[in-house]
Amino acid sequence: MASMKKTISEMQEAKSAGQCVVVVTIEAVDVEKSWYYTACNICNRRVVRKVNDFDAIENHVQLNPRYNCIACKKDVEQVIHCYYLVLRVTDKSKAKAKFLLFNNAAHKLIRRSAFELVEEAAEGNPWILPQSLTDVIGRKVLFWITIKSYGLKEQNSTYVVDQLVDDA
Repeated sequence: MASMKKTISEMQEAKSAGQCVVVVTIEAVDVEKSWYYTACNICNRRVVRKVNDFDAIENHVQLNPRYNCIACKKDVEQVIHCYYLVLRVTDKSKAKAKFLLFNNAAHKLIRRSAFELVEEAAEGNPWILPQSLTDVIGRKVLFWITIKSYGLKEQNSTYVVDQLVDDA
């Protein structure tokens, strides 16, 4: 990839792995998967909730649930919420793509922590996206993307965002 600046079409047609920047408009937040995950507070890796291992149930809510971190290979009680935000984007080439933002990049775009948004969603209907997420729709953003060699083979791959500049 000779030039750093690409369109989505050029990214999708890339023959080799590399880095590029692309200016896109956010069309939607993909809701096929959850926009966040629960993670170990030590390693930030996804944790699995231990079934039937908690202190008590009050109003149908588990109090002090316990989790297992596969990466740390131990049970944890302290967990955090991290972004796993998939955006559907388009650009001037009219091509469409999915961009995945992990915690740091998503926090920079949303300007709020995943924990805050999980708390906000819990107050209302947790299946409805928090307003802060829907507010990004229509925004024009410059994303720094690393195209991996395995992504070259898949036509509909999701590109992981390294960095971003909002209001590009």
